[in-house]
Amino acid sequence: MYDYGLGLVRTSTEVFRKGIAERCHGRTISDVAREYGLPYTTVERWFYRSASVETEKHTTDVLVDEFATRKGHHYATIALDAESGRLLSIVPGRDVTAITAALQGIAGDIRSVVSDFAPAMAKAVAHVFPDAKHVLDCFRLIQFFTDALRRRRRFLNEAKRHHHVHVIDRALACRPETLSPEDREVADSCLREDPF
Repeated sequence: MYDYGLGLVRTSTEVFRKGIAERCHGRTISDVAREYGLPYTTVERWFYRSASVETEKHTTDVLVDEFATRKGHHYATIALDAESGRLLSIVPGRDVTAITAALQGIAGDIRSVVSDFAPAMAKAVAHVFPDAKHVLDCFRLIQFFTDALRRRRRFLNEAKRHHHVHVIDRALACRPETLSPEDREVADSCLREDPF
């Protein structure tokens, strides 16, 4: 029986927890939680605990992120093989020490580490894998880009330049080498007015 160290009345057997974790392969954790009437965070915890932590030598690209084991209270750092999604390491905490511990448990010739650009992540990656490229994950990249466009639109609304919004959005959203000279001038002008 297992009470998660939380003093809960409900408990489960190891076989049951492993069975639930296996049901998560190829399905979302939320689907499995709904199917069995279990809390999402419980199924998530069982899934990550049961995943293999053995590493293989051919890992070259690593994905590192943090997640809440209890919303707003407890966090853990997870490292995955960026190609296969295989669990490489999981440790409690999300500070530099925890991230460093998660990364140090990984064997192989690591070429890149994908994560957000939180200072703790950057510091741990530079310490453990100084020769690896630190890559910003796609979610954060799109989030940064969307925030930049939102700030630009707000700036234009305050400057009363409503008629140029679609031109500016196009100039900022396209690859620089594909822009016409006029659109490139618009993009340069935007960057001079609002470098952030």
